[in-house]
Amino acid sequence: MGNSLKKKDSQNFVIIEDEEQYKRPEKRAKTEVQDGGPDPLEGFNVHSEFSEAPIKVRPLTEEEKNQPEVTNVTVYTDKDIKKVDPADLNDFIKNNTDIRKVVVEKIGVEEANRVEVLYDKKKPSEVEEQKFKKFNYTRRSDVDYISEEQETHRPREIKIDFKELDRELNSEFLQSSPEIKNEKRDEIKEKPESHLNFNKEFEEKSDKKFVFKSKFSEEEKLENEVDGQISKFEASDEEKELKKLSYEKHTLSKKRGKQHNGFYYKAKDHVELFKTGSQYLKDFKEGLKSFAFSSYDLDLIRQKTVFGVSTFFNYHTDVKTLIVSEGVAHSFYNEYMGIEKNESRQVFDEDITYDVGVTNGIELMDFEQLRKVSRKIRTFDFEDFVDFLVDSYDLILWDMPEVSVLDNQKEVYFPIIRSLDSVSLIVAKDKTKIKEVHELVGYYKRYQVEIKGLLYNPDGTEYKKKGA
Repeated sequence: MGNSLKKKDSQNFVIIEDEEQYKRPEKRAKTEVQDGGPDPLEGFNVHSEFSEAPIKVRPLTEEEKNQPEVTNVTVYTDKDIKKVDPADLNDFIKNNTDIRKVVVEKIGVEEANRVEVLYDKKKPSEVEEQKFKKFNYTRRSDVDYISEEQETHRPREIKIDFKELDRELNSEFLQSSPEIKNEKRDEIKEKPESHLNFNKEFEEKSDKKFVFKSKFSEEEKLENEVDGQISKFEASDEEKELKKLSYEKHTLSKKRGKQHNGFYYKAKDHVELFKTGSQYLKDFKEGLKSFAFSSYDLDLIRQKTVFGVSTFFNYHTDVKTLIVSEGVAHSFYNEYMGIEKNESRQVFDEDITYDVGVTNGIELMDFEQLRKVSRKIRTFDFEDFVDFLVDSYDLILWDMPEVSVLDNQKEVYFPIIRSLDSVSLIVAKDKTKIKEVHELVGYYKRYQVEIKGLLYNPDGTEYKKKGA
């Protein structure tokens, strides 16, 4: 490395004019001198360096690719640690009462999984006491109290209903629109909260990038199960031990050396992109692959959201991704990424082709191509082609048109909606109305499509400049 770095792009690179001024000062080790003796590390200097080097991974041979997965089971008891054959694990657990932990490791060519099952011994009387404190509030001495200091510092769980969301999104927008203010606001106010019943709720108000919390956590489910089992214990002088289980799972997936397209680095906020993308990556690892994004009059914001999720997958995983959108030639995708080439592909054995734009790591398809196939397909059903399209990719992101377009061409969009695993609704401050949110949720719920949640844009603006 020379003494200075050349400027390439002021938006994406940090310019270092003089490398010498950025060197870290040497740190001198600090030791305590005992009994007045000399410092044993006198003149000893600590210096740390960091360097990067390209690493090439040797491609696997066919024999290595076909190697079977290996499962190792380790059982930790009160006395020792034992290796157990997976086939004998069930009998081993039944016949031993001193188990503290079971670790199962599954190692394959591409992925390694580790699951830990922890055993926590608890006596029935302790569980009964905990249950009594939880449900009996007749005696003040049995109630658990939280001090004022703990109450101040403990994390707050904020539940947001649609009335609150409406005020947040449209506080200024409603005030500037007398027609909505006078005629619609009372209607929104009177609408019951139960009109929309999500399976999941917002957990944090300050960070509205869908962080969701299930209504019942695993620990609460376990406590309910334990409480239900208490009544089955018969009175006995000798107390039996009740074991409480908890588990942890860690998965390490191997990246296959695929080069990413570099757009991930240009995101304005990598933390938000990582948090958002991780929600979809979790669903993807559970077998879901067809994700839709829908909104009212937020085309550019929606396209940027879809593009951000696609760059997250492109960087963190090795997947073949397709984005389907309206007007791809004039979209943000084409403007920002550019289409390297267009490929015409045949529809089964019929005399029909459809066009796909190919970029680095991501393919683009216009809804117009699907409408063309829907009109011309003869031997097969259009539903068959949609299924074929979904099966042809590891991940499909649908940049859905507005509801009015979907309703006007049901013969095209119903097979697509049927193939969706979930839909995310994009809303923006001072632009999205609560009525529109209700309509979007009601529309997709009618087709039994899972609503993943809301993606919130706090600015409510569509940027004209390029930027992910």
